[in-house]
Amino acid sequence: MLKIAYINGARLKLAMQAAAGQLRQQRQAINRINVFPVADGDTGTNLLFTFRSICSALQEQPLESGGQNRLAPERSGPKQPNRALAPTLKLIADAAVDGARGNSGAIMAQFLYGLHESGRSLQRMTAAQFASAVAHAAKLAQQAMADPVNGTMPTVQLAYANSISHMHEQGENDIYRLLQQGLRAAQQALHRTPEQLPVLRAAGVVDAGAQGFVDVLEGIQHLIDSGTEYSSNDAGVLDISADHVLIDHSNPEHRYCTECVIDGQCLQRQQLMRELKTLDASCLVLAGGEHRLRVHIHVEHPGAAFAVCRRHGELTQQKADDMYLQTAGTRQLAQVAIVTDSGADLPDQLATELLINKVPLRFNFADTEYLDRLDMTVAEFYRRMARSTEHPQTSQPPSGDYRRLYGMLGDHRNGIINITVSGGLSGTVQAARQAVHAGENVHVFDSLNASGGQGLLAIAAARMAAEQAPVQEILQALELWRKNTFTIAVARNLSHAARGGRVPNWLARLSALLRIKLILKTSVSGKLKPAGVATASKPPDQTLFDWLLRHVAPTTSCRMLISHGDDAGAAARLQDRLRQNYSAMRDCWIAETGPAIGAHAGPGVLVLAVQILHD
Repeated sequence: MLKIAYINGARLKLAMQAAAGQLRQQRQAINRINVFPVADGDTGTNLLFTFRSICSALQEQPLESGGQNRLAPERSGPKQPNRALAPTLKLIADAAVDGARGNSGAIMAQFLYGLHESGRSLQRMTAAQFASAVAHAAKLAQQAMADPVNGTMPTVQLAYANSISHMHEQGENDIYRLLQQGLRAAQQALHRTPEQLPVLRAAGVVDAGAQGFVDVLEGIQHLIDSGTEYSSNDAGVLDISADHVLIDHSNPEHRYCTECVIDGQCLQRQQLMRELKTLDASCLVLAGGEHRLRVHIHVEHPGAAFAVCRRHGELTQQKADDMYLQTAGTRQLAQVAIVTDSGADLPDQLATELLINKVPLRFNFADTEYLDRLDMTVAEFYRRMARSTEHPQTSQPPSGDYRRLYGMLGDHRNGIINITVSGGLSGTVQAARQAVHAGENVHVFDSLNASGGQGLLAIAAARMAAEQAPVQEILQALELWRKNTFTIAVARNLSHAARGGRVPNWLARLSALLRIKLILKTSVSGKLKPAGVATASKPPDQTLFDWLLRHVAPTTSCRMLISHGDDAGAAARLQDRLRQNYSAMRDCWIAETGPAIGAHAGPGVLVLAVQILHD
């Protein structure tokens, strides 16, 4: 009869790989039943990415010779090496905290961190130690939540731990039997979750996070019993049918799923929890220990949460996902998802209506990094820029930001088109391309524009996507629109652009010396080039309008987008002039010029983007 007397590092590594294999098979099925806390269809993806982070870390710790793909070599075959358990537990816990995704990933990370805390001095783990460690892990996972909810993952983890503890207290010392009984208890607890949470009962599903935890256990059990990772596509245990209706329970007051990692010394977890609970927020989870914590929280203003976290240590891995777009995206029938970055200036309401997904660029003042438009309002950015002695610097998003978004959107769309800020102005297009895996229907399109020009291309593509246009048809249209879209801008001075390397220093000095304003225009290669001059005293709205009259006839069929750097009055005056004179203009929107552009253009910049239409 199969018997397991101990767990060591090698066996634990195999267990994590088996869990990841099971989640890989069940990811979409878990996503389909994701209705709580937000019906954004990403719980399976978040858990899978959390375990992928663990497996990537474990790849650097290969099995020694003599190991085999089994957790119970006592039954047959050569023995595995007696690798110490503690280093592997620490590696798993650190990787889980570092790579946790979403509410479910953070709770799972804290469960694994609890196992690490219990086994940090162990060479191997006996049945008694395993029962104690699982009990501690379940308790820690529940404490990770600011407001634990019955019928979710911690509930099932607790049932799993209680069952193992009870069986061990009855004299069972075979870890294999403990795992079997724990799995049965977790499965039973999972099927009770609809009785505990009305939203699950109304949708006819079990809790997605709890299902993910049970999938982890089933993957490990399958490996023990068969010696191979789970490879079936059978999702029957999820009890999914076409009659299940996902219900949108996202709180519009808490739109952004906000996460970061805090590094520091002697981090005060409970104090941080208390401070974050003072925010208008929900779904607060803290995973980790005194040196590193992962924060997961749902808020309307991510910057407020990041500000609290910065008081406790150094922030990394900041992100804020728009749950409204995620939830709406799972229900929209469009074949293609449209992605852009915060280099595009877009009216917020229009971007939301068209479900345009935006990846934030980064900017920093001194040593503190912020997410463009999410960490502080545009007005706050310009106020700080005006009073700060430090010139803000910008940087492209990490490829991981795109990888995460591509993964989420790929579950609900046949294709993805990412319209980036010009490659002549930023390395963002390279980051977006590096995130594309072979075989994915993801297309990265260099706008050769920025600000409103990039925004106009995103709007046009999103309108086609909403009308069910396929990927290739949208890409062909974008090629044509790009040739007929340009952006012009005038700044109060060119000092900011020179500091950021967007224009030569000599040009900025010449402009200041001659007391003139330069009109800058995007070129066919996507760079900014001088396109005209105006006296320093001439209002920026008049400057751009006069230039446009000389180059684009008032009868031209076109769309326009104005953006401004904290000068709404100039933008409104320019819009009035355009409406009065350009009779064939289809649309004329106003947006704010965000930090990605404003860091280089400075306060008071006025931008006009034009898209000429050929009907």
